[in-house]
Amino acid sequence: MIIAQPPLSYNEIIKVDSVSKAILFERARSWYNESFKSSQHILNIQDKETGELSGNAIMEYKPEVFRGNNQTKGIIRFIVTIKVKDGKYRYEFTNFTHEGSRSITSYGNVSASSFGLITITDTCSHSDFKGYQNWKNKVWADIKMQINANILPMIETLKVKMNQSAKLDSW
Repeated sequence: MIIAQPPLSYNEIIKVDSVSKAILFERARSWYNESFKSSQHILNIQDKETGELSGNAIMEYKPEVFRGNNQTKGIIRFIVTIKVKDGKYRYEFTNFTHEGSRSITSYGNVSASSFGLITITDTCSHSDFKGYQNWKNKVWADIKMQINANILPMIETLKVKMNQSAKLDSW
């Protein structure tokens, strides 16, 4: 029996004293548009009334694990959600899903190794494709490391944007 593991997620509630919901909403929308410029990054929800913004985003995945890297090279899809209220906001980056690119192997086969939904586990439990467990664990760790390397700076830019001074808002 396989027990489902929680998906990898980054989230936090942050207080921003004396800043209205409307201003936080505009800052969040501005941050999203500055951070995700490709047409593939769609802001699906922009609801000023509820204070929610949510969109689909993509990051490129270039494997550091040499063996089989053509099959695992690809993209990682994820969802960004920001909810604002007067004086605070909550962000969540979640549902990281790896999709390997189809490529020609050294044997002439076209294949892709997609690791699917990335969870909080330290080891890869996917059995959807062949591969040695040690190799799958190395790729799994590399995917999570690259997610972390991309998301943490994004979170920092979001915090800076949401905490900018009121003087900058008026410009």
